[in-house]
Amino acid sequence: MVRIPLALYVLVICQVCLHGEERLPVNSISRPVPPALGFLENRGQWDPAIRFAARLGELSMALEERTLRIRAPGCDGPSGDGDLRLHFEDSPGPIRIDGEGELPGRTAFFRGKDPDAWQSGVRCYRSVRYEALYECIDMRVHLENGPLEYDLLLYPGAAVDAVRIRLVGSGRLTLMDDGYLAIEKSSGFLTLAPPKAWGEPNRGERRLVGCAYRLIDDRCFGFELEGPPSNDLLIIDPQLGFIGGDGSDNANSIAEGKDGSIYLASVTNSFDFPMPEGSPRMDRNGGDDVVLSKFDPDGSRLQWLAVLAGSLDDDPTEIKVDESGLVTVVGWTISADFPVTPGAFDDSQKGGRDAFLARLKPDPTLEPEEQLLYSTFLGGSGEDLATALEIDPAGIAHITGSTASSDFPTTEGAYDGSWNGRRDVFYAKVLPDRGVDPSQQLLYSTYLGGTSNDTDDYKGSQNIWWLMTQQNIALGKDGTVALAGSTNSPDFPVTPNAFQPRHQGDVDIYVALLRPDPELGEDQLIASTFLGTTGGEWACGVAFLENGEIGIVGTTEDDSIPTTPDAFRRYRPQPQTFSLCAGGDDLTGPSDQLHFVHREFTGDAVLTARVTEMSGRTGSSVGLMLRGGLPPGASHVSILLANTSGGKFSFRRRDIPGQSAESPQNSAENYTLPAWIRLERKSGAITASFATVDPPRAEDWKVLGQVADTLPDPVLGGIAANGSDPGGVVSYEPLRATVCLQENPAPSFRRGDLDNSGAVDISDPINGLHTLFLGGFEITCQDAADFDDSGEVDLSDMINSLLWQFASGEIAPLPGPFTCGNDPTSDKMAPDIGCQSYSAQCVAI
Repeated sequence: MVRIPLALYVLVICQVCLHGEERLPVNSISRPVPPALGFLENRGQWDPAIRFAARLGELSMALEERTLRIRAPGCDGPSGDGDLRLHFEDSPGPIRIDGEGELPGRTAFFRGKDPDAWQSGVRCYRSVRYEALYECIDMRVHLENGPLEYDLLLYPGAAVDAVRIRLVGSGRLTLMDDGYLAIEKSSGFLTLAPPKAWGEPNRGERRLVGCAYRLIDDRCFGFELEGPPSNDLLIIDPQLGFIGGDGSDNANSIAEGKDGSIYLASVTNSFDFPMPEGSPRMDRNGGDDVVLSKFDPDGSRLQWLAVLAGSLDDDPTEIKVDESGLVTVVGWTISADFPVTPGAFDDSQKGGRDAFLARLKPDPTLEPEEQLLYSTFLGGSGEDLATALEIDPAGIAHITGSTASSDFPTTEGAYDGSWNGRRDVFYAKVLPDRGVDPSQQLLYSTYLGGTSNDTDDYKGSQNIWWLMTQQNIALGKDGTVALAGSTNSPDFPVTPNAFQPRHQGDVDIYVALLRPDPELGEDQLIASTFLGTTGGEWACGVAFLENGEIGIVGTTEDDSIPTTPDAFRRYRPQPQTFSLCAGGDDLTGPSDQLHFVHREFTGDAVLTARVTEMSGRTGSSVGLMLRGGLPPGASHVSILLANTSGGKFSFRRRDIPGQSAESPQNSAENYTLPAWIRLERKSGAITASFATVDPPRAEDWKVLGQVADTLPDPVLGGIAANGSDPGGVVSYEPLRATVCLQENPAPSFRRGDLDNSGAVDISDPINGLHTLFLGGFEITCQDAADFDDSGEVDLSDMINSLLWQFASGEIAPLPGPFTCGNDPTSDKMAPDIGCQSYSAQCVAI
């Protein structure tokens, strides 16, 4: 048998925490609007009463003939009335409603299984005009400046008193003393800022006009203006707007077309307006939708958009574009009415999450059934997730994923036709052509796995996003298929002379080379091996290299992962381990006597220690200390563990040299060894934390105390210990601690590290898209976020970052995504904000 040649790459695991923000009136912020957002016309995808609809973040608006239906954060309450409906009362009509400023690209909706209910060529507009809403009064609904808004356009002769806007459904109105209009809902209050008004003469500057809300009754309001009528066009802007918050719109996969066009597969619940009567409701409680989009090569223009959706959750995992420009996408769905095409391999959901495969022609001029060329379920009665996809030159789809189904469809002569237990890997070849008999569309399908989980289930977690990253696929030129992922199974099938024939830890990487030829029997598995240590390893990608070797990329928790002699980095950075034998009686008093293993540094820093052993005189202490100097009585901050029965973590500080430390702040729980402690100096504060879980995850750390940073620079940081010995030095078993000292380097940045995590990974473009389109993530370093070094942070940076990470796109200009360093080009940002982005100096274990 052949041993697989492996090209190994080890990545650092980074954790990102996205903090929410307080929801404010949207007119208080300014953010760009993506070209894909606008007012979509209703071609049958929603309730017939809706003429147009738009969404921005969590704020959505449906435009009916005389009613604006708004769903905003805070509208949902116990009553279940999640809409804010503003009805323009006594509008005489007839009203003409037209879209204005058509946006590029068309949208197709494939919802449910009935092709007659599918729509294509749906246009999108920048704004919508209501002509003759009242006599001499038009209304314009728009989102040009970011938020969804409506303006009233009063032509000469218009009577502002004619405008009567009634609140339909639950809620009551209150006019506040400051001019705000409060809407009381069952879930709380929504507030609308005071309206603005201005005249637009034929010539000259815009003339501001005093304007206020007029409360007609507790369910109806209008407007009142200051001054006499004018012959100018008068515009009233009621300042309707709410911030969208953290909307659920995520890009899962990116692909590049032959002509350079950019394709995205996303998941969203943005299209959540009421469906036609009798159809399943598509709202936030109903599920996520698959959204496929095509952009120009520079990302500036949306050419095509399609929505694939059933009545429950539907998520894409990977998108591919073949030489002919056809789009293929795989993912998973729990919707029994997910859109499938007539004559598909499987037109019914079998249970739980089923995998799906769909192929589309991205041409907005075609009818729906001409765009959705093929769509099928793929699964058994358990849970089945398609996680990776490749397309061969013949247009055949090669899919891998995980299955918990004992009846997952396999083909005759497959390498393994039976389920091995818990969660197996599957590999399938599908001919996505509804013109072929369904029985002939599944060309090959096999299980691959052992009796345990052949994906890491994250210790029993139901985190589907984690499971979705666990299988990877690549196609060789000779018809072989490379599969890589993570397995918990000690009996995962490996071949003789495997690089690593035995399972080493809880989670190991598997790499398998398969030739899907039923005539070969068991010899279809050409080569298979584990790759792992006693820690955990996860495969994140696999590819055939030019020399025929298989390259994999992944993550490891262990230092013993095999590396090659000429590797870029052969070892993980190691923390320093110290064994201390400490005497002295006083650690924090005015004449403290301490043993101190320290380093001098300036600026922010994080000190982390793992205390593994303590022995000796009762009351002896060890811990981390930030100290203003070595002389006795110097100012300091410390987190300590005392060698006492039932001892606790304690936090102490001393601001004035020569005085005793302040009374300690103790933890509420006793420590057991090994124990973890941390001091963090950042942004003018020093925070002490501890953890009793070994090793700690991010959520295991508990803050013991925080004080203002009054220490001078440079500061001394490290391990401090004393022996609680009034007579001096006493011999006893040494105090031991493992410590990692991290000091930020000189100001520098890593190009592409948008979220300042120290690495360039998928979180950077995701957070960037969140910032550009939802305004929920603050970019602290514009220069680092400018991936292509164009001098502007825009959509092209996010697309280029994704292309580099997933589609062999160009690398970012120096210093690039691999190195922290100075920007070699002149700073194009104005002003120069002195960007800094840091990589980890060492890793605590």
